[in-house]
Amino acid sequence: MNFNKVYVIQFWRSANFDPKIPLHWEVAIETSPKVGERRFGRVFNIVGFPGNFAFEMLDNVEFTKPPPFAGLMTVGIIKSNDIDKMTNVIQKVDIVEDDHWNCQNWTHAVLRKCKAEGLGIFYEGSFKHLQSMMRESWNRWDLGNEEPYDPRNETSSS
Repeated sequence: MNFNKVYVIQFWRSANFDPKIPLHWEVAIETSPKVGERRFGRVFNIVGFPGNFAFEMLDNVEFTKPPPFAGLMTVGIIKSNDIDKMTNVIQKVDIVEDDHWNCQNWTHAVLRKCKAEGLGIFYEGSFKHLQSMMRESWNRWDLGNEEPYDPRNETSSS
């Protein structure tokens, strides 16, 4: 049986990083072998702006391009024959039309829904916790670590 890694990936929204603008988050399933540091797969996200988003799915795209790419975190491992099932679940995640809701909220909702459906998502935590983990992913990427951040590999200092 074959398995595919699932990631949350993040991008700057413009050529120059602006800390006042949240990073764009997407969910990606790695569907092809890694080529050097390049990763390819099926990517899910919402496009638009708060109050007017639309779902988007792209197949066979590179999702670790240089800037605006800003890091990724491993959030699950899915059976290859469950990719279509996960796609169907993700397509049904609600898009909230609210000025205080964005792609980061949607991504968190996707992870919760896929985990509830038993689709290989091991990440669990609050929205604020996910934001913290994605900041760590960015910090590692910014320091030159090209590997996905995997919080399961962290040891507790308490």
